[in-house]
Amino acid sequence: MAARLWLGFGLSEAALAEDAAGAITQLLDGMGLTPAQIAGAATIDRRAGHPAVGRVEALFGYAVTLLPAERLERETSRLRNPSEAIYRLMGCHGVAEAAALAQAGETGGLLVEKRLVRRVTLAIAQSFD
Repeated sequence: MAARLWLGFGLSEAALAEDAAGAITQLLDGMGLTPAQIAGAATIDRRAGHPAVGRVEALFGYAVTLLPAERLERETSRLRNPSEAIYRLMGCHGVAEAAALAQAGETGGLLVEKRLVRRVTLAIAQSFD
């Protein structure tokens, strides 16, 4: 059974496009992974116009999945680090972990809990085919 890896990311409004690419590259390098090993990347739809989303798409070579807060909120019970502050700002208790888990599906789980790097929050979930 092969594992598939899914990246979830959150962005502060102050994050630069290069912050996102650098943070993702740093995380993947630290795990001995390449962008080609990530099956999908997702974030909250409220960041659709953020320049970092386009930069992440260029890094991976595919479109970032944009998820509404309501969809991310359905992952709250599986989050390792839910946040009331994020809920007040975004309408969900987490973005990075929730986005990773949403892509991995009901049987997927977090491999990497959310990490804040360069104004970007990252998490990785895995699923098994």
